[in-house]
Amino acid sequence: MGGRALAVRADLATPQDITRLFEEAVNEIGGLYIVVNNAGIRAFGDIADFPADELDRLLAVNVRGSFLALQQAANLVRDGGRIVNISTGHTKRPGPRVAAYAGTKAAVEYFGHVLAKELGSRQITVNGVLPGLTDTDGLSPEFRANAEEFIAQTPLGRLGRPGDIADVVALLVSDDARRVTGQTISATGGLV
Repeated sequence: MGGRALAVRADLATPQDITRLFEEAVNEIGGLYIVVNNAGIRAFGDIADFPADELDRLLAVNVRGSFLALQQAANLVRDGGRIVNISTGHTKRPGPRVAAYAGTKAAVEYFGHVLAKELGSRQITVNGVLPGLTDTDGLSPEFRANAEEFIAQTPLGRLGRPGDIADVVALLVSDDARRVTGQTISATGGLV
């Protein structure tokens, strides 16, 4: 399609990696107009016995890493740019075993709402997207085993596809969404 890509290996749990990621992107393309904060890890388990080290790992990447990435974006995205956070439908539809993961993503949603207010004067929009269960290799065996139950509850009657989410992100970064900011858009097929 005429574009080009730059691959930069980075660990969002490592602040220096986040800084380097943004520096390399700016150096390669000369500036940033769009940042999609899609990095995150998942872990599921009951609150009563959720391992503290797993919680630390989720917090390091999903909360601290996302905050530091948004900090870089706030300083480097050009006026009129777009920032999109990818969250999860679990933040709006609580269920067993998702508290730690959904809690970290809820923090990212909150960061986005505040950042939209902080960057609005520069005409930078900041929004979030809530994917529902999406048919990817990353869909946990636990949720894949119960997919039919969720599909039955979803008005559109199917799992999401990666393109379903990408299309919502594409809309949010387009000029068509220039007046949409501080919002979290559900792309769950009606489940949430």
